[in-house]
Amino acid sequence: MSICNYKAKVDQNAAGLLAAILKQLVQARSSIAEPIKHLYQQQANRWTKPSHEDIFEALQLALAHYSRVYVVVNALDKCQDQDGARHKILATLRDLQTEQICA
Repeated sequence: MSICNYKAKVDQNAAGLLAAILKQLVQARSSIAEPIKHLYQQQANRWTKPSHEDIFEALQLALAHYSRVYVVVNALDKCQDQDGARHKILATLRDLQTEQICA
């Protein structure tokens, strides 16, 4: 479960919330940790954060190891909506769902 918190608005953007979901998926299945770890090491070497597309691809990879995943985002209305973050989160989750159904 990922939670938006009105007190921690600085860290709450689409990439941060999606990365938190990715982290939970990876922690639950250690077998998928290595490819995801590699992605983050590449980013660390470049001193950059993963892009939205990088996180999306990593989520696709992680989700492929599950037969079913339920994502609960509590208090999305408390997440700051800077640059359309809420819409981007929902759109990404919808895209992931579509990708998994079609796969």
